Amino acid sequence: MGNGAIQTDYLLDLRQHNQAARWHGFVCRTEDSTRTNIFGDRSDGTTEIWSRERPESNGTSLQEMTWDGEQPSTFITEEVELGMELAQTIIDTIIHPVGQ
Repeated sequence: MGNGAIQTDYLLDLRQHNQAARWHGFVCRTEDSTRTNIFGDRSDGTTEIWSRERPESNGTSLQEMTWDGEQPSTFITEEVELGMELAQTIIDTIIHPVGQ
């Protein structure tokens, strides 16, 4: 893993701090991956891996990250479904059937 610093003028932390479970993730070359319960192969030849326990650093990860929530494997689907529900609510308030 490389080291260094990126200089910024401002850093905005838009995360909602709650008591959700903390997940640890990393991206590595697919051939270096350790298969856990939650992983996904990417089209660029890397694999993204998520675990509740912080993985032991073995120097092969290209990126490390954390995520707070209950289930990372269903998060995107749940957010898309929520967005669709919100959009339908808005549509229902602005579009009325002809004759009303």
